[in-house]
Amino acid sequence: MNPSRIWNFFQKQKKSFSLFFLSFLLFPLILIGINEEHDWGDDFSQYLDQSRDFIESDFNSIDVINSNVYVPVNRGEGFSLLLSLTYYIGSSISIHLTLISLFLIGLGYVLFNFFRSRFQYDISPYFVIILVLTFVYNYQVLRLKAEILTVFPFMFFLYWTFLIFDKNGIKFKILSFVLCGFCLSIAMIGSSLYLALILYSFYIYLKSNSYRNIYLILCSIFIPIVSYAIIQLFVLNKISLNTVFWYSPVFQEQNIFSLFQINLYYYFEALNMFFEQEIWWWGNLILKYSIPLFILIGVYFRWRRKIHLEDLFLLIYLGTLLVYPYQKSGLRFLVPLIPIFFIYIIDGIKEINSFFLNSKYSFSIALFVIILFSNMKNWSSFYQNSYKPDYGPQEKNAKKVISYIKQNIDSNDVIGFIKPWALHYYTKKPTYYFHSKDLKLSKSINQINYFLVCKDSNNIEVFDDVLAKEIDNNKSFKLIWKNTSFSLYRRM
Repeated sequence: MNPSRIWNFFQKQKKSFSLFFLSFLLFPLILIGINEEHDWGDDFSQYLDQSRDFIESDFNSIDVINSNVYVPVNRGEGFSLLLSLTYYIGSSISIHLTLISLFLIGLGYVLFNFFRSRFQYDISPYFVIILVLTFVYNYQVLRLKAEILTVFPFMFFLYWTFLIFDKNGIKFKILSFVLCGFCLSIAMIGSSLYLALILYSFYIYLKSNSYRNIYLILCSIFIPIVSYAIIQLFVLNKISLNTVFWYSPVFQEQNIFSLFQINLYYYFEALNMFFEQEIWWWGNLILKYSIPLFILIGVYFRWRRKIHLEDLFLLIYLGTLLVYPYQKSGLRFLVPLIPIFFIYIIDGIKEINSFFLNSKYSFSIALFVIILFSNMKNWSSFYQNSYKPDYGPQEKNAKKVISYIKQNIDSNDVIGFIKPWALHYYTKKPTYYFHSKDLKLSKSINQINYFLVCKDSNNIEVFDDVLAKEIDNNKSFKLIWKNTSFSLYRRM
């Protein structure tokens, strides 16, 4: 057989082979980080509770009495809808974590096509595989995969929207608007995509100066909202603006400039968490300051050539993060932007490279290979430990108190606890959010029949020593059950 014909065949099938190779490399994600433990969180319990209510058509149950003090009464309806797919199989944590892993694998395929399209198929598909693996096998990403969070389902639909919107034809634009509505229903930060689509549609209209594109603007405004409303109606049996109203006051009465400075430093350090590797200290120091520099250079040259939808999204999303008064998310809120940062880094390096080397991507390839393989020690650590939390609802003492509550407390009695959604999800009893830093016991006492208090200082998420002392000294409450971690009190 002619060798040149064989070579040409493999060249034509390069994408198919690279996708097969990518599939092989992504498969281990389904095997690692899957366990039956979860931290107390509370977000995951609310999503799972909404999923259970949807499957059981239980739309009128009493969940968390004062949820609005703590979190919106309803949120992440789209995510709960996705979780219902696994809830039919079983309610164990491992099944839901498998779904999260599948979304991360799906995101890997979407990112493969996203990176190729943004570099106009100018880079090798095998370099694109390195980019995808650098993201999905990053230690911080793997840690997020070990929790039931909205991050990866949100990113899957987000980057799919970026890909589809670029295709020619109104049907692809309409589909991208529908997907935007789904992103909104998964996480409220999807409003950044919603605003970006409206602005980008207006940008297209200004460039084309065609009145036909006015319809595009109108579709970008109304279709995502209709899509979002349909999902709410399907999952909650009602249309609710509670989430919108809950988040709106969060930005009020804030010193925006001071908050911007605090968050800028916080997310700069969070970005370093992603790129920090098990290498020499001076190597990490170089990465810490060179990566932001490459990003800024890439932004400048890329935006001069063409503005993409994801560029507008990044501006709105990052702007929202920098004025959002919350600094406990670590890298989680920044993760959806990391693949876009990859593009800026490669563009920035390419512009610097053009002054010294003929090869546009050689330094970029070397950098991402180093970042990918210097993570090997972290992979090993994660595989061995599967990032199992020490404490959570599945811990021995927690399971005992949950079992007691399920069997001995009336279904109409309200239980005060620091993680009300978790307690409600595992007991099906109405709960009341209470933390001594947010609420006064004297003002809440008449609304609570029982108090669950954690006295184990190692169980950091639910330990509240101020409340423990206050309850012990309050004659209105009587201790009815306890173990080494938890004490349950009844109001007399």
